[in-house]
Amino acid sequence: MTEVSEIPPEADYAYVTDPSVTDPQLLRDHSRLVTYRTSRFEYPDIRVFFRPHSKAAELPTTPAPLPLLVCIPGLGGSVAQFHPLLSSLVDLAPCLSVDYPGGGRSAYTVTAWEAYTPDALCELLELIIEDHRDRKAGQGIVLIGHSMGTAIAANLTSRKACKTGLGKHVMALVAICPLSGPPDEKKSSVLRKLLWLPDWIFAIWRAWDGRGNIASPSISRFVGEDADTDLRVLQYRFNQQSRTAVWRRMAWGALPVYKNGKPTGGLPGLEAWANITVPVYLIAGEKDHLTPPDELRKIVEVLNRNQAGSPKPPQIPSVELGTRPTLPTTAAYYKAEAAGESHGDMTGGTSDRVTSGVCSDDAEDDPTTPLEFSANIPAQLEHPPKSVHSFIMLAPANHALLYMPQCSRALAGLISDFLAKYVTQRLSLAWQLQYLSREGKWDVKNLNKWKSVAPTSEVIGSEEPIFRAMKTLREADEVHSPTEFAERWGSVVKDIIDISKDQPVYDPRGLERCGIHYHKFPTVSKIPPQPQEVDAFIRLVDNVRAAQKERAVAEGWSRAEQCVIGVHCHYGFNRTGYFIASERSPLLGDEGQQRRYQQPNEGGHGVELKATAWSRSREIAIFAWALLATASVIVMAVWAQHHQQTSSSNPHTTKRNLIFMVSDGMGPASLSLARSYRQHVEGLLDGDVLTLDRHFWGSSRTRSSSSLVTDSAAGATAFSCGAKTYNGAISMLPDFQPCGTVLEAAKRAGYLTGLVVTTDITDATPACFASHVLLRQMEDEIALQEIGEGPLGRSVDLMLGGGRCHFLPNSTAGGCRSDEVDVVRLAQEKHGWMYVHNRSDFDSLEGGDRVALPLLGLFAAADIPFEMDRSRLNNTYPSLSEMAKVALRTLQRASEKSENGFFLMIEGSRIDHAGHINDPAAQVREVLEYDKTFESVLNFVSRSDTETVVVATSDHETGGLATALQEPGHLPVYAWFPGVLANASTSCEKLARDLQDHLARMPEFSSQNQLKSWININLVVPGLGIHDATDEELSLLADKPESSVNVLAAMISLRAHVGWSTHGHTAVDVNIYSSGGPGTDKIRGNVENTDVGRYLSQYLDVDVDAITKELRDRLNKNERDVNVNQMPIEGFSWLSDGHHPSETQQTQ
Repeated sequence: MTEVSEIPPEADYAYVTDPSVTDPQLLRDHSRLVTYRTSRFEYPDIRVFFRPHSKAAELPTTPAPLPLLVCIPGLGGSVAQFHPLLSSLVDLAPCLSVDYPGGGRSAYTVTAWEAYTPDALCELLELIIEDHRDRKAGQGIVLIGHSMGTAIAANLTSRKACKTGLGKHVMALVAICPLSGPPDEKKSSVLRKLLWLPDWIFAIWRAWDGRGNIASPSISRFVGEDADTDLRVLQYRFNQQSRTAVWRRMAWGALPVYKNGKPTGGLPGLEAWANITVPVYLIAGEKDHLTPPDELRKIVEVLNRNQAGSPKPPQIPSVELGTRPTLPTTAAYYKAEAAGESHGDMTGGTSDRVTSGVCSDDAEDDPTTPLEFSANIPAQLEHPPKSVHSFIMLAPANHALLYMPQCSRALAGLISDFLAKYVTQRLSLAWQLQYLSREGKWDVKNLNKWKSVAPTSEVIGSEEPIFRAMKTLREADEVHSPTEFAERWGSVVKDIIDISKDQPVYDPRGLERCGIHYHKFPTVSKIPPQPQEVDAFIRLVDNVRAAQKERAVAEGWSRAEQCVIGVHCHYGFNRTGYFIASERSPLLGDEGQQRRYQQPNEGGHGVELKATAWSRSREIAIFAWALLATASVIVMAVWAQHHQQTSSSNPHTTKRNLIFMVSDGMGPASLSLARSYRQHVEGLLDGDVLTLDRHFWGSSRTRSSSSLVTDSAAGATAFSCGAKTYNGAISMLPDFQPCGTVLEAAKRAGYLTGLVVTTDITDATPACFASHVLLRQMEDEIALQEIGEGPLGRSVDLMLGGGRCHFLPNSTAGGCRSDEVDVVRLAQEKHGWMYVHNRSDFDSLEGGDRVALPLLGLFAAADIPFEMDRSRLNNTYPSLSEMAKVALRTLQRASEKSENGFFLMIEGSRIDHAGHINDPAAQVREVLEYDKTFESVLNFVSRSDTETVVVATSDHETGGLATALQEPGHLPVYAWFPGVLANASTSCEKLARDLQDHLARMPEFSSQNQLKSWININLVVPGLGIHDATDEELSLLADKPESSVNVLAAMISLRAHVGWSTHGHTAVDVNIYSSGGPGTDKIRGNVENTDVGRYLSQYLDVDVDAITKELRDRLNKNERDVNVNQMPIEGFSWLSDGHHPSETQQTQ
């Protein structure tokens, strides 16, 4: 079974080696960085992959849950190397894997050599496994090791070696490219001497060994001389991700010290294997020169001697593998396995090939193929009886067989069947699906509709057969199960591409056993595929069709010219049809036959199996350095080349997008609050962090021209114009003249533009990008300018948020303008805006696919409710993340055929409002929603084929938040309590409004005590989750309901031990986050907020100064020379971002 990575293997991407970027989607979605402390060392930020079984709770849990499958990498290995195998195993059982300290995505902070010995790593692994094993339920574990990881797994399985008693819970061991033990005394002595060499010499040797990049000797050593480009790129990536310092420490720790010919320390040897009393499966590659098959034979001999009491010559079977990713390997194995010996020696052979797509009769008796099941649940023994099994994959299988495409399909099948046959049949995916279907716990959605759809379509392809569309198979179905499908269609459908996102409701190995190759290409339903997804689909089809031609000869297909690829989502409509028939993937005619990935031959940076000019230059430089033995030469050469590459001032020539995100009022303490809160409510470990944390870039100073403490207007002007101004100014400078904004300049340069907020769209931050007024309170004028009534005409293409009342006439219900101008009507009739104003309208946009720009979406009269309130009103208001996704999709689609991309500003507006109120429960939810939005933006960037940079920062901090509080008259308490915030279900703003609304309806209470009782029962207990409100607190709420929002906020803050210093802003520096990209180093470190603004215009290569000049030329001089001291500013006295009590009372 193969799974297609989400990121397409484009030419430039081939040499990307950052593990956080190259991680496949499965690993990204289920990994976190955790700090662990063993008895000797603390290991910060260890990358842990853990994916529970999606249906674990619905499968039998007596006597124990499904075992935990633990994958252990080898020397220099990582979780990513297990990805092809994990893609299959996660459907069978919960899976766990770890990057060693300093390996893969784990941090390299522990430098002590003793921290990397096998004993130290075993203790760390025991701790991690126990942290994820369901100990209370008695969950067992299966260890799956690769290379040196097999020796560590053997050590963990040996009960004598474990410090925590973990060994008694091991149910089986799978060893891939197994290692029987450490080197002998002579080799160990030589290797120890070599490892004494310093890091820099090793680095030089690695660079020399890596000359030629993917064609280097270091790559060929692992993957073989005949390896294809994709595998070489993968190995190159793994090599680059292996740190020299970590490799040296692990290699040093693996070497024993010999005394009188006996080893002490180092890797465990054959004695650890001899102590194993559970089923063992050893798999080696014939062409493995690092851990050759002889290592396997040594282990088999020891295990069999220990089992039978006398040596038994090991009979090591093998299976032949071809040179392409899709050959009859797996089918040949499955048929050979059906004829295997009962004592457990897995027998294979090249003569047992499946020559057609029809399953042989022998498969009926295959114990690993549970075609029919009794009503009984299979046994799951705590300690399955010991049995020894081994398998050697023939060439080209080598040390990379764990992840080489030629082997991964067969490897997954071998291991899956071993688990089902010798550990417990509950680990058979076919059994699980049968059980869940029989119990009514898992099946296709809308079974009746599914049954009404024909199993397959007619042949699709204009000149030669290419596809058959089909509905998903169903394990429990009598007509359209894998076995029945193979029996009927196996002679013509030789490959199936499953484009559904979720785990299929059938066992793909049922297809593999019958010679039909299964490929997983996960896509999301109800969202049109991105261009890069279609391109990746084309590449997959190209590879499959090329492999089919080889398979047709090797397997002797009788109807080769009629063989096709089956494609299915769920019903076989929608996505299936889109991918097959999309104009962007014209595979069905002559044009499609000619379209192939030819970028490397068309002037691109294609991956080629020859050294590039750069690699040759580097080789010469390294060689010269080695001859001269002087570090200064290479340092100067590297510096000179880096300077040459980064000092170019040429403007960009490629299409690009810029997404600028503002977290209004969010300071560093807000992140700490949200991070700890999330860890508490989701049961996460201390090392778990937010998405924002992983993209921290620097910090920003926030003062305005008129004060050390800025407001949002001056802060946003710094971003939009790149200039300091006075508090309250909307893109106006201290001389009361307008400054051009990056959004206006981008629009003039041909970019599409957008604004997404959760407050009024006329509020300070969005206003500063598309309007120019002297004071932020002039929202009626701002509304007019934003739709296109300003001096530059319309500069915005999309606006989503609240603030509808400023767009409606004063006399209209819901209007709050001071005049009778119907701005919505003006926008529609004069400027052509598409207008939506409620949830139903929003949903009708279909995620951005049904939008006509310009788009105006006003979903609330004023602010969209706080997220903790909005989530209960999801049918009324969209969230920030939902609006952001619609905006991104809309702008992406609208700019597809443009030479320019888009500029989008997204603001998490209400973080600021929660800070003004001092409501920590509301703020923490706002921050998490902003973090969710940031993550969805990054996901968009990862899928986009247009260069895109994300920059996120805050305009200021609000509230003076502190994640601790010393109560008056008490000593300091070093703690704060996120559980208090978790108990709250309603914002203080909403509760205060409910109280005032109740008093307006029922102004008279028979007594003050009756009112206090009503407040406690109806507001405090259910809304704040506070059950110990004091009489003094309730009296304050009853006596002064107009101040109730502050009293309620104080009540929850006090109990959570969260402190605040103000209801306004502070001058604290705020964080900057970024996806990285061209020029983003300019905003690293500590910078001014204006530096952020200037970067925005520089990245887009737009001329803000020209817009400023045009604005000043267009505006009447009399309007420009207004003296602010002569303005009628009654009602404008609130020049900061204070959240008006009157605003909270407006109808949403």
